Formats: sequence, C-alpha cells, structure tokens
Amino acid sequence: MPDITAFSLIAAIDIWGSVLNFMAMCLEGLYKFTAVLHIPSYAIAICILALIIKVLLYPLMKKQMRSMREMQKVQPLMNEINEKYKNNPQKKQEEMLKVYQKYKVNPAAGCLPLLIQMPILIAIFQMLRNFEPANPDAYRFFWIPDLSSQDPTGIVLPVIVVITSLAQQYVNTTNKKDPTQKAMLITMPLMMGFFARTMPAGLGIYWAMISILGALQQIFFNEKGKKEDEKIELTEEAEKQAKKEKKAEAIARSKEEKALATQKRIAAANANAPLNAQGKKKKVVIGPDGQPLKRKIEKTPNTDNTDNKNN
Repeated sequence: MPDITAFSLIAAIDIWGSVLNFMAMCLEGLYKFTAVLHIPSYAIAICILALIIKVLLYPLMKKQMRSMREMQKVQPLMNEINEKYKNNPQKKQEEMLKVYQKYKVNPAAGCLPLLIQMPILIAIFQMLRNFEPANPDAYRFFWIPDLSSQDPTGIVLPVIVVITSLAQQYVNTTNKKDPTQKAMLITMPLMMGFFARTMPAGLGIYWAMISILGALQQIFFNEKGKKEDEKIELTEEAEKQAKKEKKAEAIARSKEEKALATQKRIAAANANAPLNAQGKKKKVVIGPDGQPLKRKIEKTPNTDNTDNKNN
C-alpha cells in the first residue's frame, strides 16, 4: 500500500518547485523588458515584480486598509471600554464584541493579506538564492556585486529596509498611542532590517519596494477615505437640514391652518350671535381653544328703587 503522506509531500514539493521556476521565468522576462527600455537591470526587474505583486494583491489589501480605517473610527469607543472595564476582562470582551457587531468591524480582516504575502516572500527568497541570471553582469545593484548574496557593507541595505518598513508601518498604524501597536511600529521594521543582513540583497530590494508601494497605497487610500467621509458627512448634514426645513414648514402650515380655522369659527359665531337691546348682534370673542367665550352680564344697580326708598 502506497504511503499517502509521502506521496502528498512529494506532490507539494513538485508544486512548490513549479512556483519557484515560474517566478524565475517572470524575473527573467522582466529583465528582458528592462533591456528593451535600455536600462538592463535585474534590480529594476525585482522592483517591477514587486509592483505587479502589489497590484495583484490590491483587492485583498483594499480589504485590509478598509478594516484599518474602520478600526480607527471605533478606536475612541475601544479606549472608553478599556478604561471602563479594565478590571473586568470578560465584560470588556463582551462590550468590544458588541461594538464590532454594531459597526460591522472585523479585527481579523487585516491578517489575511499578511498571511498571503509571507509565502510569496519565502518563494522570492528561495528563488533569488538559486537564481541563475542570463546576464550575470546585470545581476548587481550599485555597491552590491551579486543580488543573490548579502549586502557587503552589512548596513546600507538593512537601514534602507528599516526606514521603508518604518514608513509603511507608521502609515498603517491606526492608534500610535496604543502600547501594542506602538511596539509593533518599532519591532517589525527592526526585525526586517535584521533579516536583511543575512538575506539575499535582491530580497531586501524587493521588501523595500513593497514597503514604499504599501505606504503610498495606504496614503492614497486614506485620502480617498477622507473624501468619502466628507461626502457622507455633507450628505447627512443636507438630510438633517432638509428634515429641519420640512419640520418647520409643517409647523408653519399647521399654524396657518389653525389660524384659518379660528377665523372661520369667529365668522360663524358672529353670524349666529344673538341681538342686543339696540338690535345689533353681539360680538363674539373666540378663546384659545377656538370656542366662543361666554361673556358675563354685569348687573347695573337699580337707581329708581333706591331713590323711592330715600323719598
């Protein structure tokens, strides 16, 4: 009976090898493209490869960036919950979950693009380490004689990697005051800089390019998001203003209708008013409730009877 585990492992190795060969073919093809542009350079080809990968991953990165912006919006609420329930972790977790559900925020959405980028990074690392360029003279980058080896200075490329990674991490960090995010802001770039000291120089160039493109992409997305937020705010403000105006019109219309109804009641009441001693109709006064007011008849003293009594 064949060993299924061994067969699966061999199949996985074959697939991984095919991926590495495909990436090597892509890199060679991009180098030929730079030669057509009269700038033959494998370093530029690596930068173009990073650009293509970034474009292909954009739909996923868009989800990540949207998730970051949503997290940024609810961050004040998160801070309030942390402060309010700092001594009650279970209640804090429940309240945070309610906020995530209310605002439809998925804190894990930003992890998927990173998980996808890691296999690509490993594949490029292995591909560059064993890559045999068609033109070895172009397989260099300024002070680096061979892109498959480490930076001979041991510091220049790692510093570039640290700076570019820091720029991307700074732009991506939603809350720079949060201790965890602040630690990640510093730790990740330093870790990538440390790896760049021992990794092939080509991989360091790739990561620096990816970081620059990622930072630019995040800045563009943030600016676009701000404009969308401003549009939403203007729309909501216009809707509120329209509601206020509609309410004011309704109130004014109601007052006019009440005034008209009161005038009709006055006219009807005056038309049906009883005649006084002189044969004229008594003027009717309408009260606040719209009903005629009953006038009190003042009794005048009988002067004739008083005079008779005195006489």
